[in-house]
Amino acid sequence: MKTSLAMILAMLFALAACASDDQMSESKSDSSMTTAKSGPMAAPNYAFPGFAVYESDGRLWIFREGGKGQMEFVKDGEPSESVTMIGAGPNRMTIKSDDRETLLSYVSTKPGFRVFVHDDRLWVFREGSEALTEYLSSGVPAECATKVGAGPRRETVRSADLETIEAYLAAWR
Repeated sequence: MKTSLAMILAMLFALAACASDDQMSESKSDSSMTTAKSGPMAAPNYAFPGFAVYESDGRLWIFREGGKGQMEFVKDGEPSESVTMIGAGPNRMTIKSDDRETLLSYVSTKPGFRVFVHDDRLWVFREGSEALTEYLSSGVPAECATKVGAGPRRETVRSADLETIEAYLAAWR
């Protein structure tokens, strides 16, 4: 009995080691391989306003629309350094970007809202609102409301008004 239990544990350990080797090799991306296999393609079905999304080898690349990262990706392919969130995208897809804040903003976005992550806080605005325009042009609004720890991953949520925060949080329920 002890021998068979030891053999089962050894087999489980070996399987776990193989799985972690596969994950490690997957996270070390070779940009020439990725673009040679299928090449990145725009993925409008996964896009939210303010984001440029590309699909490559079953993964989504997320960039701020019109940003430096998007321009470099279109020109040169995958960046040499990237941030990866395995299974965090739509349909449990792996998502990648050139910076963490863009990925967190993307996974925190709900239709009708624009979300930005700064200092691990979510800044939430209604799409097309005056507060969004002010935020994009000058940064933090003159007046803002805050709900500490209320975000989808227990982040602090900030906005120009409490009603926007409440509507955003209701979209997650």
